[in-house]
Amino acid sequence: MKKQISIFYMILCGFISFGQSTSKILNFSSMPSNSIAIVVEGIDTLQPLRTEKVWYTSDKYFSKISKRGSKAEVQIPEGKNISIYTKGVKGCRAMNFSIIKLNNNGKKRSAGFNILTNKKLNKIPIKSKILDKKDKIHQFTLDSKLKKGDYCLIFKRIYEGNFDFREFHPGDSKLRMNPSFITITE
Repeated sequence: MKKQISIFYMILCGFISFGQSTSKILNFSSMPSNSIAIVVEGIDTLQPLRTEKVWYTSDKYFSKISKRGSKAEVQIPEGKNISIYTKGVKGCRAMNFSIIKLNNNGKKRSAGFNILTNKKLNKIPIKSKILDKKDKIHQFTLDSKLKKGDYCLIFKRIYEGNFDFREFHPGDSKLRMNPSFITITE
């Protein structure tokens, strides 16, 4: 009888510990529609990111994005894993999302594509997963940790090293033209 009780107890403890997790459950209800947030390893809470107006152009042969200032409002220590979450607008199609490494000359942060000089946008590989189809919540994770520098998070697809000018659908998202920025620090 004691042996049966101890086996039952071990199975019960196994079920209880299996259901427990060390990570917190994220509450997406606080995210407004058409927004972006980031979760940094060790903090485990949604941190909303502001979208910022930028100088932006895109066509078949030349694309450029430029933002004045030497650093982003959101600073993340190098070596931390990050996850990015977006919440779209109900009833709209899915939004394309890219992370672009920026050049920083101390006065502005920018990236560009030019077919004549064979210059391409430096896109960071990401994986995407839909978490909630109804509320259009997507999670984006990186294959590796970001290195020190400035990055642009933009609702635009990169195609052959260029912003994909063919992908514009009016009404999809105001974030398409207004990206968010992060800086990875030492």
